[in-house]
Amino acid sequence: HVSCLNDSLVGALGAGYVRAFYRYVTNSDKEFVVMERNHDDRIVAAAVLSLEPATLNRRLLMQTPLLPRTLGRLPAVLALLRSTARRSRRASEGSGTYVPATRPELILIFTSAEDRGKGLASALILQIEHRLRALDVPVYEVRTVSDPANPALSFYRGRAFVPAGHAFRLGTCFEVFTRST
Repeated sequence: HVSCLNDSLVGALGAGYVRAFYRYVTNSDKEFVVMERNHDDRIVAAAVLSLEPATLNRRLLMQTPLLPRTLGRLPAVLALLRSTARRSRRASEGSGTYVPATRPELILIFTSAEDRGKGLASALILQIEHRLRALDVPVYEVRTVSDPANPALSFYRGRAFVPAGHAFRLGTCFEVFTRST
């Protein structure tokens, strides 16, 4: 996670918090984790979906060392938030519809640099959709930083995710995509 998502808030809180985050989401009944491993059994791609994204931050605050880690790494966290907000500021002008978090949300997905382009992220999406169909969830969403240089935008568009508007968190504009299961 840290090497693949070095600009994520979870990663900015350090390897110890990354472990606490995954320990929480793998044991939560409101989130699930899917992953792909290589021939050495090393995790090379993973995704996390939250069935209740609107309450996730509060649950993380109560069940993980989120607050002390954030306070302990405040300069790095603030720098990350400023950088992300700056990248998305241009995209937020005239951004259109605001989309509140009301559906299950793919909150993160990553593939190791040496394994990108092998279809692993698409395989993760299929695993997620299989699990969502089993739960009778017809639609889910993903939010990604609204920045023309963000490769995730073309990734989601190329996989039939439908643009649904924009959302704003901590001064950052996110493009919201939905997809039927």
